Amino acid sequence: MSTLFPDTRPEAERVQIELLRQAPAWRKLEMVGQLNQTVRTLALSGLRQRHPEVTPQELQRRLGRPAAWPDASCLSVWSAEATGPGAGC
Repeated sequence: MSTLFPDTRPEAERVQIELLRQAPAWRKLEMVGQLNQTVRTLALSGLRQRHPEVTPQELQRRLGRPAAWPDASCLSVWSAEATGPGAGC
């Protein structure tokens, strides 16, 4: 098997892949959510550096998400009462 990442030793990569295969679906979704939040934080940081003069609301608009929406960390795909953005927050 060839490696996916040139900076990772093949043995370490095999262990990582096996751990991901064994992880339950909820954990995989949790990791995707964390990755999305990290990407969002980095994008917002870049916008803030390029446009220090704009308001937080304008930064959110430029990011493509209305500032009125709840923070994604309060959303839960497992919440039985969740019926849409912000439900259960």
